[in-house]
Amino acid sequence: MCWPTDCCGRSWTAARPPACRWWSTPSAATTPSTAAASLTPNQKEAGQATGIAIHDLDGLRLAGAELLARTDAACVLITRGEHGMALFERGGAEHHLPTEAREVFDVTGAGDTVIAVYTAALAAGATYLDAANLANHAAGLAVRELGTATITAAQIREAVGNAPDAPTAPAPVVSRADLAAWAADLRRDGRRLVFTNGCFDLLHRGHVEYLAEAAALGDVLLVAVNDDASVSALKGPERPLVPLSDRLAVLAHLRPVGALTIFGEPTPLETILLARPDVLVKGAEYAETDIVGAAEVRGWGGEVVRVSMRAGRSTTAIIAAVKRLP
Repeated sequence: MCWPTDCCGRSWTAARPPACRWWSTPSAATTPSTAAASLTPNQKEAGQATGIAIHDLDGLRLAGAELLARTDAACVLITRGEHGMALFERGGAEHHLPTEAREVFDVTGAGDTVIAVYTAALAAGATYLDAANLANHAAGLAVRELGTATITAAQIREAVGNAPDAPTAPAPVVSRADLAAWAADLRRDGRRLVFTNGCFDLLHRGHVEYLAEAAALGDVLLVAVNDDASVSALKGPERPLVPLSDRLAVLAHLRPVGALTIFGEPTPLETILLARPDVLVKGAEYAETDIVGAAEVRGWGGEVVRVSMRAGRSTTAIIAAVKRLP
């Protein structure tokens, strides 16, 4: 635990960038330090400090923006218990990390574990997102222990590197004819449907991280994939490099992907109208006014989330690098 005054004092001067966990109580909300480079409230604290009721992603986003506006912090990491974490960076980038907890026996000390690992990672030179990912894994380990637990670097390395205990079945490909009924079944079960779309030609790290963040926003991630003809129309006659059947096969085996569907129109609007997702996800490079389907999703009470892609990771960049080879 770090109080705001500590962040400006001798105990934190060695860490660059510094991270501050500030604390607020129902009786009096503490003002976050304007000197901290990063704030790490939990969701309740974020709501108390900003006066914003956080009931959904819109409220969460507003609280993150308000904390950034009130301080000089470069980012705000809001911990959300069983819902994972949300990282809001100055400039508009936001990242949603699903919980890494597989078994929960005792949440004692989980918040302190987050701030300790997050700060240590930042001091070692990690990016805010990578530090948050490490802290998320550490918290998942801490809640598996009874009472206050000490998490070692070796445990975190093992958690980050471990594959799932058992292989999962590939995600199904839902036909256009079945899509509306499939999505309606999810709604009847009370499950939150997240939608995104793309070509996904030459799958790379940026794609995988983007899909993981999208999946964390709900229960099932539906990925609408451009067919080969529409990829050619968008990208040029030399694309796609990877045919639709292979792109679907690779995507189907990614853990974040819950289901796939195919579209061939210039935009995915018709597919969005059939699926009626609760959350529409697109890259942060798009303004919301330019996102196809945003107005429609907002119209039926859904949310629109812009997720940042990792800089420098793109199919176009890979192709350019290959062409430079001798």
